[in-house]
Amino acid sequence: NTIIKHHYYIPRNSFLKSIWEQLDSSLQDALALAALQAKRKGKNHISTNNLFATLRRLNPEPLSNFFKKLPTDALPEPISEDISVDDKIFGKVYSLSPCITTSLTKLSSHIISQKKITSQEVFVDLAKYCRGNAVKRLRTCGVNPKKIDSIVKQLGWSTK
Repeated sequence: NTIIKHHYYIPRNSFLKSIWEQLDSSLQDALALAALQAKRKGKNHISTNNLFATLRRLNPEPLSNFFKKLPTDALPEPISEDISVDDKIFGKVYSLSPCITTSLTKLSSHIISQKKITSQEVFVDLAKYCRGNAVKRLRTCGVNPKKIDSIVKQLGWSTK
């Protein structure tokens, strides 16, 4: 449940640089930790699976309430607690999965004034529309877009 609230170096010509200020701090932290996990695995991109595992570790409110409504095996295990912050990680792990890029692009186009994109919005969007392994795992556990909408409604969240 630790929020890092760290200042990260983002390469100037990266997609993340163009939207970074539109992301809330919990999403910034989640992306940074997911990047560190990717680097640890020898990859240079953040996968949806890494992001979901990172969100499980951080367990930000109100997303933690959503996680409680999912079957136990529906999400990857949380990433290790021993991953430490590297403020230059985005110079080493510099790309996002196509699903994450699409989700952030879509959500950033709907941003109104000072509102920030949240971890909750990105998770729900990815869980509904992505086709990667992390979402296949959700589907295998019976969590389809209709079930996701049902949980969102139960929690009283607004949808875009």
